[in-house]
Amino acid sequence: MPMGTSLKLAAIYKEGPWWRELGLQGEILSTLLPPKLSLPAPDTDLPLFVQCMDHSPYSQRIGVIVCFVEGRQNFHFLQMSQNDQQERFVEFLAMSFNSSKAKTFKPSFVAHNWADQPFARGAYTGFFSPGVMSVPEFWTAFQQMEKLPNVFLAGSDYHIGFGNGYIEVPGFWQRCIRSLPPQLLTTTLNDIESIKVWA
Repeated sequence: MPMGTSLKLAAIYKEGPWWRELGLQGEILSTLLPPKLSLPAPDTDLPLFVQCMDHSPYSQRIGVIVCFVEGRQNFHFLQMSQNDQQERFVEFLAMSFNSSKAKTFKPSFVAHNWADQPFARGAYTGFFSPGVMSVPEFWTAFQQMEKLPNVFLAGSDYHIGFGNGYIEVPGFWQRCIRSLPPQLLTTTLNDIESIKVWA
């Protein structure tokens, strides 16, 4: 099952999170952008940058805006030169914050593309390619946690029951609790069994 594709792109400003001085929190959600900041035809209604957030440290020593470029946008974005990528990113930030500071402060950039990772080969989750969901044999194989003898995969996509195999493998929490020294137990096993842990 192939993974999705995602690029994390950060603009780092040594001047700090200057957008906060404008009364902005740094959260950006875009649904429609000018042609230069969107995919080419026939997908001109898809913006290159959809979701961004303020990722500045608490010290505010530097200002960091992080955007995620995903799916088709990521494939298109990676075809551009690094200069074009940075120019469009800064243009997007200037438009979003309605301030030329996005350009005049001249940020540095950091990017990470999960598809370049040899073992992950993408992010954030896998997806079924067309036709897979209609083949019962694929569902049967997908539901089996033990893919090879003594090789078990844990994750949100491999489960016993419905969707919570990553945390609620039968008996797992009970075995964890029973392995603790008695002085660490401050509640009963029945109380712990009723707790749902959300990762």
